[in-house]
Amino acid sequence: MTLKAMIFAAGYGTRMSTLSDLLAKPALPFYGKPLIAHTLTWLARAGVTTTVVNLHHNAPTVVDAVNQHTPNGMEIIFSRENEILGTGGGLKAAAANFEKDAFFIAINGDVFTQINLKIPLRMHRAESPLATLVLTDNPDHRELFGVGIDVNKQITDFWGEPENTRALRHCAFTGIHIIDPRLLKSLPDSGYACIKEQAYLPALFAQQTLMSTVMGGHWFDLGTPQRYLDAHVKMLNNAGGLCGYPERSPGVFSADPLPPGLTVKQPVVVGPGLTAEKGSRMGPCAFLGANVELREKVHVQHAVVWDNTQLTTSISHAIAAPDGIVVSTKSD
Repeated sequence: MTLKAMIFAAGYGTRMSTLSDLLAKPALPFYGKPLIAHTLTWLARAGVTTTVVNLHHNAPTVVDAVNQHTPNGMEIIFSRENEILGTGGGLKAAAANFEKDAFFIAINGDVFTQINLKIPLRMHRAESPLATLVLTDNPDHRELFGVGIDVNKQITDFWGEPENTRALRHCAFTGIHIIDPRLLKSLPDSGYACIKEQAYLPALFAQQTLMSTVMGGHWFDLGTPQRYLDAHVKMLNNAGGLCGYPERSPGVFSADPLPPGLTVKQPVVVGPGLTAEKGSRMGPCAFLGANVELREKVHVQHAVVWDNTQLTTSISHAIAAPDGIVVSTKSD
């Protein structure tokens, strides 16, 4: 059976402030690659051979990222939206790209994950529900706990709707769906639609089966500046595998040997082409892209610096991009 997937990549990314004016969220750099590149690799490892990517806001940045990082053997289909259609509307607009009798995967474009997708796929094949949602009970994401499940792993409610007494516990939705094409029939033929409001909730009210799998493994929502920085920090143990840079000293991953005279406090991850003037410092928790320039006495700590960025002043707890754009993570 051919396994297909869809990445939701059309959103405005308003939670990322001015950064989303430069790049759509799926194109955000994460350990040396666009976020969507990691997602495509993850899907390919699960056996996906065709991926649909919907587009709207800052679409060229998503197209460029996908075209540069498509795994070998994977077909990419772009579904362009003249207006934002939402998760449900985006799925319905792309429905012709999916098989009428085969389930497919859908995933939000602003998440990073290394969850073993083969486990929920196996459950979905065995149970054949309308959908299987991948959940996490990681306490780091407690503020997102809103999906109720019962003892049989069936979904009972979304944030208490519909009201019921069967919920054994509540977990966070990872933005990863395995969807039977029957579910698409409940979505309107055109226009905006939310998959939760117009597909999942009606299914629960009609007592149709939605299943869940609660998974461990790395999963992060990178949708705000603070979460984006936090995900960099929490993936440090996997830094070498993600970016491919050698570990020059404990906790210091760098594509090139570091410039002489640069003071470094690990952990740091540094792309190629770094230049650093006298008295500049990095770390702890500094993540620098390619061709970054640190001017004299600049200190970068608890920060992500994008490719081709020149820093003339120190930054802390922030995201820095070219043309002097600095977004604080403290206001999340």
